[in-house]
Amino acid sequence: MIDNLRFELSFKNISQLENKLNFCKFNKIQNINIPCKGNIKKELFNSTIKYISKNFQEFNVTYHYSLYHQYSKNKDKSERKLLGIVSSFEDKRSAVANNSVISRSKKISKYFIPELTIRFYQEYRLSNYDWDYKSYIDRWHKLIRYHWRNHPPNDYLEGSIPEGGEVFVLATVERDGLVSSYQVSSLGEVTEKMRESALESTRAVSLPPLPEDFPDEELIAEFRFFHSPIDHLIKTEIDNEKVAFLFQDNKTTSASDFKSKMAQKLLKKQLLSEARISFNEMIRREFSSHFQPHHRFEPSLELKFEMSINREGKVFDQKLTLPGISEKFQLAVLNGLNKARFKPLPKLLHSEAPYRVRLRVIP
Repeated sequence: MIDNLRFELSFKNISQLENKLNFCKFNKIQNINIPCKGNIKKELFNSTIKYISKNFQEFNVTYHYSLYHQYSKNKDKSERKLLGIVSSFEDKRSAVANNSVISRSKKISKYFIPELTIRFYQEYRLSNYDWDYKSYIDRWHKLIRYHWRNHPPNDYLEGSIPEGGEVFVLATVERDGLVSSYQVSSLGEVTEKMRESALESTRAVSLPPLPEDFPDEELIAEFRFFHSPIDHLIKTEIDNEKVAFLFQDNKTTSASDFKSKMAQKLLKKQLLSEARISFNEMIRREFSSHFQPHHRFEPSLELKFEMSINREGKVFDQKLTLPGISEKFQLAVLNGLNKARFKPLPKLLHSEAPYRVRLRVIP
């Protein structure tokens, strides 16, 4: 019953918010609402989005922006205030979800840069690479993939979760080949069935003992299960029925012109949103395809880059915004980034050239 309920939180500061989130976490409450009213004014609302995005990504959060409570003297000021909220924090959602962005005019888009989170490996990563691991791990990985492809999650196949996402299964293997523990994590729009499918595929494989020359007492291996977005099924924020209604004829010319202009704006917004979603996913896939680790990196490592892409798809003005504490990790990531090649910007995004994006890379 509790899984179907949403809980609205009220608080006066981030400290109170943290206490209430920990209470929800302890009591397995996943669905919460954050309103922008009462004590939660603009600055606290902004800080809340940042704080939850960074520290409590496991929650399913709905943020409510109230035009009634945040009305500022007139319609234009209120609209600018709303767009300022959205443009400042839309990029924070990419760490959970789907790297999509809400379309904005060129004037507003300069404040608003999507952040794409990428794991630094394609198929698996290991706690130790200083042994002849290829035959042992490749056999394990192939059997996992075989089982996963033959027992895919039904909700993803049926298109109910078209945004896709990634599931990561971490297994701890003892020297005798028995797996002592499993841990499951995820990025993006991932359901419990998708997590279960990945976990069961990993569990289905029986392992032989580790080789005698394996240097540690246990092997930790993490496998990646990628559910690619189903582009044509992804819903945008635009209501197609509303667009159709606005295109309908009206008795008065002025009303008809107004509705037609509104419909055109909505359609443009929808097309821009779809173009950004598609281009961001192409960026993520291209970078990810060049990340092939041959060393173990600490899970706590993190690198952040910001770059611009011109209309021809060339990367320029690339800068490291969060350097890593590991020089090896930084060099490995940079080597992968330098190999990336992109298609030209879609025509719909030409007005936003150079297209700016933030990239967050973690092991």
